Amino acid sequence: MKRSARRGLTPQQFLYIISGEAEVYHKEDLVINLEARSFVAEMSFLTHKPASADVYMSCRALAWNREELEALEKEKPQLIAELRVSIVEKASARSSVMPV
Repeated sequence: MKRSARRGLTPQQFLYIISGEAEVYHKEDLVINLEARSFVAEMSFLTHKPASADVYMSCRALAWNREELEALEKEKPQLIAELRVSIVEKASARSSVMPV
């Protein structure tokens, strides 16, 4: 598995799993397995804050860097607004398993 997010560092990419899975670890503990249709390190990427966990991926994923999303937001602000709503909904659904 390849590390895609490192605890304590701010991710440079925003990822969305197409197929496969990712494992999220807080310190040494596996806290959640992410499957297809999951975002990876989304809150850290969007808030510009360091990741709270390490993420290891064995999957195919779409990746966007910050500049690409900022350009897209200028062209299609409604699309990015809907993406943010989706991120918040998915993150709140799994927040009960993630440590603070």
